[in-house]
Amino acid sequence: MQRQSQNSMRKLKLYTFFTVLLGLLFLDYSNIALAQSPVASQEFMVGDKTEVEVSTSGGRIKVIGKNTNKVTVNAIAYVNGRRSSNVDLDNWSITIEEIQGRIVAKAERETSYRWLRGGNNVRIAFEIESPVNTEINAITSGGSIYIENLVGNQYARTSGGSMEVGDIQGNIEMHTSGGSIRLENIDGQAEVATSGGSIRAKKVTQGLKARTSGGSLNLHEISGSLEARTSGGSIDVGLINPIEYIEVSTSGGNVTVEVPESLGYDLDLSGSRVRTELRNFTGSSSRDAIRGAMNGGGIPLKARTSGGSVSLKYYKAAS
Repeated sequence: MQRQSQNSMRKLKLYTFFTVLLGLLFLDYSNIALAQSPVASQEFMVGDKTEVEVSTSGGRIKVIGKNTNKVTVNAIAYVNGRRSSNVDLDNWSITIEEIQGRIVAKAERETSYRWLRGGNNVRIAFEIESPVNTEINAITSGGSIYIENLVGNQYARTSGGSMEVGDIQGNIEMHTSGGSIRLENIDGQAEVATSGGSIRAKKVTQGLKARTSGGSLNLHEISGSLEARTSGGSIDVGLINPIEYIEVSTSGGNVTVEVPESLGYDLDLSGSRVRTELRNFTGSSSRDAIRGAMNGGGIPLKARTSGGSVSLKYYKAAS
């Protein structure tokens, strides 16, 4: 009888222990979920096509197109780089509203001396889900911008973060003062510029202008016209259906250009060394410069570097 009583007591203690442990785990999980919840959130029912304007003072912006008929906007607070909802927002103004059919989300740091008490380490980010047919105007003073799976023209600007855009049907314009830029699957024209990062692009169908003041350019599967410039990096580009013109230049790196072999080009190539195979060519060529017409001439192709070599390559287009 005494052994049965002792066993019962052990079972009761174990049951109590695991009950308390599960309670603590649930409480901890609840606290984590609460700490990571948005500081502001709104949903808007919209039609087949909508416009979203979003801006913030220093936080990142993320917009993803979904199969939905509503726009969901979440404002997320970050303190010292960590997501939190337990934060003093006295010196912030956060508004999420609909104005004349446009969804407008803004997070602004108010002009105040209160930031001296520590509020300046808070950043407000926006995470947005919208219908696929949405045009975005996104501006942040220091965070990254990510836009994916949208139809319509897209505009984005940041003063110091990276930018990434993918799966867009429409034209895009992107500018950053100090981060890298990445594009993929853009069915339209693209104009992108950065003051201090690299640019990578793959599959742009209607022309690309890419400029950076201090990084490399890696641009492939480009159709339409191409303008690629950098002040201090290498350039590697490949075109599958060039139209109108190709202009590539750098002040301090090598240049590689690959184009379809069947088209005609008016070549203007210069660098410390120029490498290519001249086919059906009329013009002048030397170690550091080639100027003339290939295959009877046609698309202007200018590639220049002040501190490296230029390589022109050809590929046979699939029939």
